[in-house]
Amino acid sequence: MASWMRLGLTLTLVFIFGVYVYWTVWLKLSEVPSAATNSFSPPQILSSGMQVAFNKDTKTLKTLLQRYEDPTLLQPEITVVTAYFNIGSFAKGSMSNMYTPSRYMNWMKVFGSIRNNLVAYTDSRDVFDLLTGLRRRFPSNITKVFLIDRANLWSFSLAKEIRNIYSQPNYPRHHPNTVNENYSCAMHAKFELVNKVLMEELFPTKYFCWLDIGLFRALVDDTSIFKLQVPDKWDKRKVAYSRVYDFNDKATTESVIKGNQVWVGGAMFLGTPEVLHSYTEDYMNTVKMLLKRRLMNTDQQVIYSMYLPLSEFKPRVQIQLFSQTKNRYDPWFYLGYLCRETFQNAKMTPRP
Repeated sequence: MASWMRLGLTLTLVFIFGVYVYWTVWLKLSEVPSAATNSFSPPQILSSGMQVAFNKDTKTLKTLLQRYEDPTLLQPEITVVTAYFNIGSFAKGSMSNMYTPSRYMNWMKVFGSIRNNLVAYTDSRDVFDLLTGLRRRFPSNITKVFLIDRANLWSFSLAKEIRNIYSQPNYPRHHPNTVNENYSCAMHAKFELVNKVLMEELFPTKYFCWLDIGLFRALVDDTSIFKLQVPDKWDKRKVAYSRVYDFNDKATTESVIKGNQVWVGGAMFLGTPEVLHSYTEDYMNTVKMLLKRRLMNTDQQVIYSMYLPLSEFKPRVQIQLFSQTKNRYDPWFYLGYLCRETFQNAKMTPRP
C-alpha cells in the first residue's frame, strides 16, 4: 500500500511540474515571433518624455521602420515628393505649346542630381525605370519610387465630375487647366500624395516639399549634384511658396476659378510634417467644396480661392511668399532655386 502511495505522489509531482513547465516556458516561447517575422519593440521612453517604437527584424535585429514622436530625432533635411502621370500630350497656354511625355522625361534627368531623399509616384513603367536608374548614383536608402495605378487615387476619382464641370455651357476654356480633366486631377494629386507620404512616415525628416517634375528644367544639362535646403528666413509655422502675381483681395472665388487667376506658383511648396498635414487636408476639402459649387481649375486657383478674405474656406495654415527683386530666376520657380542657392551658400561658408 505504501509503495502505491509513493507512486501516486510521484506521478502527482510530475504532473504539477509538467504544468509549471508548460505555462512558464513553452507558452513564453510560443509568443516569440519566428525569424521570418517583424515586430514592434515596446515603446521606449525618451528623456523628453516622448516615446519612439522601433520595428525590428527578429532575425537580423535590423531596424526596418521607426515611428518618431520626438522632433529631436528627425533629420534636418528636406524630403522631396514628386509624381508623373501619363495623361498624354496636351497644349499648355496655347495650342502651339505642346507638353509631351518625352518632354517630361527629359526634365526628369535633374532628379539624378538632387541629393535629397526622394519619394516619387508614377503610373508609367518607363518613368519608373528612368527614375530608378537616375537615382542609382545615390545610396539606395534615400530613394523610394512607386509604380501605382492612378485609378486608386482620390484625386483621379474626380475625373468624371471635373469633366462634367468643364462641359458646362460657356465654361471658360484655358488649356489645359479647364479643358483636360486629367490635368486637374494630376494637380490635385500633389496634395493627396504629400499627405500619404506624411501618414506613412516614409522618411524621418523635419521638412517635406512637393517638387514638380519640370521646376529645374533649365538644369537638365547640368549634371552637378546639389541639395535643397530650407531658406534662412522661412517661418516654419507656414507653408512656403513662390509669389508669381499680386494678391487681389477684392477677387471672388468664381472670378479666380473661371478667370484662371494666379497668385502663387504651384511647382513647389515646402513645410514641416505638422503644417503640411493640416494644409493638404484643407486643400482637399476645398476641392470638395468647389466641386459642389460646380467650379474647378488647378491647384493654383484652388489655393488662391482658399485665402480670399470673403471666402467660405478657412485654412488653418498661412502661406509665406518668396519672391525676388532681381530678375535672376523664373518667378514661377523661385522657391526651388532659393533652396538650391541656400545649400550652395552654406557649402561655401567656412566653418568657425
